Order: sequence, then structure tokens, then C-alpha cells
Amino acid sequence: MGTPAICVLPVVFPLMMAFGGALGVMGLPLLGVETGITVSAIALSGFVARAVRPPKESPQ
Repeated sequence: MGTPAICVLPVVFPLMMAFGGALGVMGLPLLGVETGITVSAIALSGFVARAVRPPKESPQ
């Protein structure tokens, strides 16, 4: 992702969380939030599962 993303992502993520929390406190309806969280969790699980490689057996 490069150098800019390494610096920007740790700042932007908590800011967006705070923004979403503020919208929730104000009582604004946020449609599809639960669905978005579920889809992102399933997608992340799939990416993690695909990256896992079983250890190679050593020849004997």
C-alpha cells in the first residue's frame, strides 16, 4: 500500500469510527450498518483463510 497509507490509515480509521459514533448519538438512522459489518467480517475471514498455507512436510 505504500508509505502514505501507512501514515494515513491509523488516523483515518479512528476518525471514521468517531464520526459514525457521533451520528449514532445524534439519533440518525444508519441503514445497513449491521449488514456492512457482517459482510466485511465474512470477507476478511475469507481473505485470512485463503492466505493460510499448510506446512509442507519434510521428505524422509
